Amino acid sequence: GEAQRTASATVILAEGLTGSFQRSVLTGLMLLVPPPRPAKVFAKVEDGVRWLFPHARELTGPRLSLEPLILAVELHVAAFRTRTRDGAASTPG
Repeated sequence: GEAQRTASATVILAEGLTGSFQRSVLTGLMLLVPPPRPAKVFAKVEDGVRWLFPHARELTGPRLSLEPLILAVELHVAAFRTRTRDGAASTPG
């Protein structure tokens, strides 16, 4: 739950004006109502993981490595995009 969260990175993958607008709105909301833990909004997965890495390493210890973590998250995002594009994650009906 929230009590166990040490930080959060939100990555909005939308591009262009839409993505910029969405990131700006979320950042503005976070300024109005600051989250209880460090939080930041990013446009790229790698940037979000790099920012979050020190927080994750505090929890896991020195065995956690940055580059494999970035690769794992990017592979997860790619799998999600493929699944969504193929319709597997769409709502039935």
